Amino acid sequence: MTRDDASRSALGRRRHPRLEIDGVLELRNVTLGVSLEVRDIGLGGFKAVSPRQVRPGDEHVLRIALPGDTPRELRVQVVHCQPAAGTKPPFLVGWQFASDTMTARHVVAILDHLTHVSAFESSKS
Repeated sequence: MTRDDASRSALGRRRHPRLEIDGVLELRNVTLGVSLEVRDIGLGGFKAVSPRQVRPGDEHVLRIALPGDTPRELRVQVVHCQPAAGTKPPFLVGWQFASDTMTARHVVAILDHLTHVSAFESSKS
């Protein structure tokens, strides 16, 4: 299966499309005390690289600080976790956002920031 096929297959399982950002956004996993490098993000969740293995179903608190903004905390749940290559760290982790109002507001603010930055950068080229 090619990467495009995998992306189409994953999109078929998701309720919301994902924005590929490959490391532009970094979150701090408050629960584990580690940083996560976000690969893609959407209204329902995101995929990130983690130095630590996590268990599907576990709930975590993440912190993000957007430029010029106060830090925000997000409640998330692990959907899947697999080694990025072989059997050792780092791990690719799929996360689902909690359905509480504050997390939803923070996710919208993050996506707004990312799409605004993306639109600005593409207009500069």
